[in-house]
Order: sequence, then C-alpha cells, then structure tokens
Amino acid sequence: MNHLLLRVFLNLYADIFTDDPKNNVSEYIYEKLDKNLHLQTNHPLGILKTVIEEYFSMHFKHKPFTFYDDLTPIVSTQANFDSVLVPPDHVSRSSNDTYYVDDSTVLRCHTSAHQLELLKSGARRFLVTGGVYPRDSIDAT
Repeated sequence: MNHLLLRVFLNLYADIFTDDPKNNVSEYIYEKLDKNLHLQTNHPLGILKTVIEEYFSMHFKHKPFTFYDDLTPIVSTQANFDSVLVPPDHVSRSSNDTYYVDDSTVLRCHTSAHQLELLKSGARRFLVTGGVYPRDSIDAT
C-alpha cells in the first residue's frame, strides 16, 4: 500500500482503536480492513462478485439493480442487529461473536447491516458486497 493510501486508510479507520472497555478489535483484524478482496479482479471473491453482478445486469435490464461495494464496514449495533431483527439476547451480539469498537459500534457481521440505510435513501433493488467480520474461530482441518 502506498503512503498516501495508508494515510487515507488510517484516517478512515482511526476511530476503531479506542480505550473503550468493550473494544475487542485486534491489530490483526484492523489490518484486514483495507484488503477489499471482493474488489480484486483476480481473487475468487472478486471473480464471484463480477459473475453475480453481470448476471443481474443481464437478466434485470428492465429494472436494474444498483451495486454497492464500497460501504464502510464500521456500523452501528442498530444497523448490524436491531434493523435486521436480531433479538437483544441473541448469542451473535456477544463479544465472542462480534468485533465491538464500543458499546454502540461494531465491524459488520453481514452486509445486511446496510439494508435499512439503503432503503431509507430510496434504493429498492440493490446488491451489497464487502468484507464482513464475524468473530469466528477458523478451523483449517
């Protein structure tokens, strides 16, 4: 990453590192925020995204979809949980399952976190792609 892009990136995501006791975003995860694998044309996620967007563009010309692939991965708990009807006591709200920036801000666990915002802005037919950050254990076996 060149120095200008690094400064822009650090400014965009500087608010992730806080002294908030709820913050559980590690440096390892922080470093992943700028990867945007879905935007890399030769990466499997980028290839799949292109195939899906081409399909929707070809088959829904009369009522086109809008594609969003640059929305911030930092969202409110309202957007990530409440707006998609995740109950207040659901296990996915646990700090074991979600990266919290503070009590009311998380790294999105799914792109559905942007649905309400887009619908309120007038969008009706859209697809959202982007990195998601559920706090999962990875098992390579």
